[in-house]
Amino acid sequence: MEISTLARKFLLLGIGALSLTEERLEQIITGMVKKGEISREEGRELVQEVLNRISQEKDNLSEKIKKEFDSLMDRAKIPKRGEVDELKQKIAELEAEIKQLQAKE
Repeated sequence: MEISTLARKFLLLGIGALSLTEERLEQIITGMVKKGEISREEGRELVQEVLNRISQEKDNLSEKIKKEFDSLMDRAKIPKRGEVDELKQKIAELEAEIKQLQAKE
């Protein structure tokens, strides 16, 4: 399995777990409102507060996975796309120079 595929699966797993938490949260709060433990307004505020927190956690998780992925790529000495693109450009430039030199001969 490619490293990028593995990292992608971990990211999706983390986001999926947070989404399940969001659905469960709404069920719990709806139950609390029905039982009269909190008001509808308190329930809405609580849902919004927790949803904001989930959003922040998703962003944090994405950033952590990106950093870990970059670290894995560095440790495996796998070049980044930008580095490969730079090398391709340099090769193209050198090939053009070789052709020019050959044409002068």
